[in-house]
Amino acid sequence: MAATRNILRGLVSTSLVAVCVLAAAPAAQAGKRTTTTRSTQSTTPGTAGDSNSSTTTISSTSSTTSAGSPSPSSTCGSQVHEQPFSRWGDTKDYVLAPGGTFEAGTSGWLLSKAAIVGENESYFVHKAGESKSLSIQPGGSAISAPICLEADYPTFRFFARSTGAAGGDLKVEVLFAGAGGTSTYPAGTVTPSSGWKPSPVMATVFNRFCDKMGGTASIQLRFTPQGPSGWLIDDVYVDPHRRN
Repeated sequence: MAATRNILRGLVSTSLVAVCVLAAAPAAQAGKRTTTTRSTQSTTPGTAGDSNSSTTTISSTSSTTSAGSPSPSSTCGSQVHEQPFSRWGDTKDYVLAPGGTFEAGTSGWLLSKAAIVGENESYFVHKAGESKSLSIQPGGSAISAPICLEADYPTFRFFARSTGAAGGDLKVEVLFAGAGGTSTYPAGTVTPSSGWKPSPVMATVFNRFCDKMGGTASIQLRFTPQGPSGWLIDDVYVDPHRRN
């Protein structure tokens, strides 16, 4: 019996490692190359528009693994750390998700009945003077560009407000590609509000599989209006917990 239990433990451990490595392919774009990096860190003052913020720039050099051969990398590369939610008592460092401000378009995002509009979240936490957000109509959805995670990137947040008819939450899900295909995990919901507000803290979920295994992986976030209300989202951030 002891020998059988040891074999089963080994199989479970092997399966989790496989999930961690294979999930390096984005949920909607499996097989893309991954990046291996070495990083150094320096700290600079906060950006305009958030007097309470500070930013940390992580610079890196990188090498790549060819497409079709996903493997974990040491870090997620060059990143700027901010504190966009400090005025709401959340002083953790966050990293902007790819395309998370929508100022430069929606490259890498998958949109259905969704488009950029000329309205920024009202707090301008990322940068003063920004002017765009993403509008998602009832019956539509938006899937983010792939977001690089290290094993201890536990949470994410963003800004949102509802539009149009009253009622209907915004459902948020985490997608990742594993050995058995794309898996979907509920992350949380945002309740309707006519004014901009930060989302609740939501779990990336994926770090549960890669905890203590090292390496990186990619997830994607799906935003789906429920009921008759449309939604605007803006400034999508991920929390790199290890550096807080």
